[in-house]
Amino acid sequence: MPGHRPAFHFTPERGRLNDPNGLIRLEGAGHDLWHVFYQLDPGFPAEPRRTGWGYATSEDLLTWRHRPQALFPDDAYDADGCFSGGAVAPQRPGDPVELFYTGNLPVPAEFAGHGSGSDPDAVPGAGTGAEADVLILSPQGIRADAGDALRNRYQCGYLVGHLELPDAPDAAAVFHVTTPFTELDHGFEFYAPQVFTDATAADATSQRRPVMLGWMGMPEEDDHPTITAEGWLHCLTFARELSLYDGRLLQSPVLPSGDDLPIVGDGHVGDVFRVRLDGDGVVELRGTTALGSSTTGSTAGEDAAADGADSADSADSADSTGPEDAPLVTVSLSGDRVTVTRRTAGVPNHFGDERATTLRPIASSTPGGGAGWGAAHHIDVIVDRSAIEIIADDGAALFSVRAFSTDGAWTVRL
Repeated sequence: MPGHRPAFHFTPERGRLNDPNGLIRLEGAGHDLWHVFYQLDPGFPAEPRRTGWGYATSEDLLTWRHRPQALFPDDAYDADGCFSGGAVAPQRPGDPVELFYTGNLPVPAEFAGHGSGSDPDAVPGAGTGAEADVLILSPQGIRADAGDALRNRYQCGYLVGHLELPDAPDAAAVFHVTTPFTELDHGFEFYAPQVFTDATAADATSQRRPVMLGWMGMPEEDDHPTITAEGWLHCLTFARELSLYDGRLLQSPVLPSGDDLPIVGDGHVGDVFRVRLDGDGVVELRGTTALGSSTTGSTAGEDAAADGADSADSADSADSTGPEDAPLVTVSLSGDRVTVTRRTAGVPNHFGDERATTLRPIASSTPGGGAGWGAAHHIDVIVDRSAIEIIADDGAALFSVRAFSTDGAWTVRL
């Protein structure tokens, strides 16, 4: 039985994973590797929190090799954990890679509750392109409105504009915004991404490839069944290649091909596959659940109401019981609107059960060959056991979803 551990999304060997950090690509001597560091509590949940940095490498961003843990919180200045940071590539042959990070300390009682509302785990990253700069950040405290946006308590998005660097050493840099804050992911689990690029361009005229990895989790979601059943918690998203078009980021996940990720239709049963929906329709991912288990946790309605999410829907389902074979994830495409509903038995949906967004037309000349003006939209549902990513119009909008079928397998219904 494959269980819940994804085949291609990166997971820790054991313990609790959260933010990716220190992403760097190194080339040379036949060792072209993507290096990923990430915050890790290897003893979670049995031991007290000791957040350090785990470490892994990959040649293709799909197959990962675990390396020895890179950082441990064993100094006075990081007594409460090794948090966000980055990596600096060697400046000269023979130089080491240098890591820098935020050493977290316990907050004195007299300062508790007086923070600025920013996330200590979220370090903004700015990428400079030929026409615009993109600032990616993970703010906290943005309240949900009456629409589809900002449904999670912890937001993650980007600004497009132009970064003006100061001439004087004591002057501040200024970011002139042309596209306001836009969410990167419309799903339930996405936070604290970082971006890295190929070390060198293919030739003098080509640009380096920016690639983003995000945490496929949320701070409140430490109650997934993977930790009790298999000893690990949370994962990273697929790596996503970034491009800028018409003032917005397009995200094209790096996906397995061929037999590793078969394209399937109605009635398929499996754990790793891809479902394609061209035009209006509904994809149901049905999975086994234990009879009598709750479809949401007891706090789901309270958390959803506090953050403006789908409190009524969550409260209605909080006391219900699921059948043995139930639609746990439903993806609906109707005109310009994509709606994703999740009802996972026994796992609380802390921020409501539904996410949605309205798609914009994409010209056929966009990177990735998106839908032409006036053409029908399309979606791909990528199922990697308990990690599910929904991709609309070749990366115009994405939803990250964690969901758990009891036996690890899914049945597709169209």
